[in-house]
Amino acid sequence: MKNAIQVSRMRAGLLALFVALLLPACRGPLSPEITENDLKYHLGILSSDALEGRMTGTPAMQRTMDYIEKAYRKAGLHPFFPDYRMPFTFRDGMEARGVNRITIDGQSITTVPLPFAAPGRIESRLVDGGFCLPAHKGVDELAAIENEKGAGFLEGKILICRRHGPDGERGERTYRNLISFQSKYENAKRFKPAALLFLKGKGDELRTEQLREEASSSAPRAAFTSEDDIVLAAAKQNAEAVLEIDFAALERTGYNLGASLRPIAPGQRIIYLGGHYDHLGHGLPGSSMGPMGPIYNGADDNASGTTLILELAAAMKAKLNADAAYLPADVNVVFLNFDAEERGLFGSSRFVESAAFDPTSTIAMINVDMVGRLRQSRGLFIQGMDTADPSLKRIVEEAYAASVHGLYSDEERPEARWMKGGLGPSDHASFYRKKVPVVFLFTGSHGEYHRPEDDYPLINFKGLYALTTLSEQIIRRLAFAPPPVFQQVKEEPKRNDFDFKVRLGIIPGSYDTGMPGLLVGGVVEGAPIGRTGIKDGDIIVEIGTQKIRDIHDLMRFLNDARTGISYPVKWIRNGVTMEARTELMSVDD
Repeated sequence: MKNAIQVSRMRAGLLALFVALLLPACRGPLSPEITENDLKYHLGILSSDALEGRMTGTPAMQRTMDYIEKAYRKAGLHPFFPDYRMPFTFRDGMEARGVNRITIDGQSITTVPLPFAAPGRIESRLVDGGFCLPAHKGVDELAAIENEKGAGFLEGKILICRRHGPDGERGERTYRNLISFQSKYENAKRFKPAALLFLKGKGDELRTEQLREEASSSAPRAAFTSEDDIVLAAAKQNAEAVLEIDFAALERTGYNLGASLRPIAPGQRIIYLGGHYDHLGHGLPGSSMGPMGPIYNGADDNASGTTLILELAAAMKAKLNADAAYLPADVNVVFLNFDAEERGLFGSSRFVESAAFDPTSTIAMINVDMVGRLRQSRGLFIQGMDTADPSLKRIVEEAYAASVHGLYSDEERPEARWMKGGLGPSDHASFYRKKVPVVFLFTGSHGEYHRPEDDYPLINFKGLYALTTLSEQIIRRLAFAPPPVFQQVKEEPKRNDFDFKVRLGIIPGSYDTGMPGLLVGGVVEGAPIGRTGIKDGDIIVEIGTQKIRDIHDLMRFLNDARTGISYPVKWIRNGVTMEARTELMSVDD
């Protein structure tokens, strides 16, 4: 009988074979029109386990590129780059080299180098620094050690730092910005230790190749080990140790993909429709909201945007072939798929710096990122209207009325939410920095964002169809109108303006699912819900239209809720039902 790993590999191989059989001709029930069936077909493949989360630089990403390229070829689009591909390199992460270990009393323990300072060899005594947290709630652990042992005691030592904080990884909100390796490292520097050695505790193992290389020549150096018990026992004795650290920056190669409706020619005016096609693979430290190991298929982020681009590219090409007047003769549309967005907008930033991009011939750039979860409760985020003169917003408003409005009743229709600025958290920001008008379409975050649960069954294909037709309407109206004139934005949004996460602002008093509602254990200071009069001991039974029986019902509500909206809330106090209205708050507030 095969073990679980063999079975898993067999399944992955069969899925890879399935996708490989589809790739050569992109066979399928595809239509020259925009259809939900086509969208389901493309998104089903792009979010399949066979593509293993579309991590930059992996064999699965090669299969993803093959699929997109063949879709463009089959639709008859022209390569915007040679063979539709633009390779680019970027420095991201680091790799261990040579010897990485700590030796204590002749016992050698493997370590993972952390890139806070240059590689090197340190020989010194071990000191237990506790959690090594910055001062909080009147407590300063490292200063207390020096007060007890004498000023300068930590200087030149190898400082041991436990994982997380006194309340663990998910402890109270006070510690969330204090428990990172970076925060502890910066705190410890003031005491001039020779090195910091972080312990695994209850956290994940680290993968060296996914850490950012940011070494400076200054001390202290840093490393990570999972041998907590051995190291702590040695630190208790202030044992001598030798810590050896060696690593180098890791250079990666990514590939942007591009296709155009017409061959590129001098004098053309270009409209770009783009979105990233990479995701998190089996998890990316610093980005993943879930555990390392499972496949992060990224159906919404951003198989949805990639699907929209592929479907619209084929449909617009068929319409242009049927009617040359479909677009003005001097206008071309370029479809772009950016790599390495999840690692820091590398693909789009490399593109706008390349010879392939000319901002003076660009009419505008439309970016579609996470467009698969259109909900009436969240609306459609549209950013960039103030990156050009008022004609840009008029064009988008008219396009919205001609597409989304006709597909939804007044009661069901998601409203357009106009966001300030041009530097949103996606690839359009690279174009805005080059003084190009931008339009960013985004259906909002959700509880599955950057988690393995962001999968095909949760996609709203009616909404994706609506946004595909909206994108076509925007492109054609831009093509036939005078080009919008770029303007610098006066105010940029914060990340939390896009509602990446919202919260009610209460501290649950119990997670017991046997209660008639959710017990309030406290109210976060400054939370809007505090103005309702809710207090400790009350039991919340309803918010919005969601009945609240336990914490899980509240999370279901928050997944689709948003800031800036007043929601009715009901609670019970001493057997009496009370009611008021409240807004929500961002997790960053």
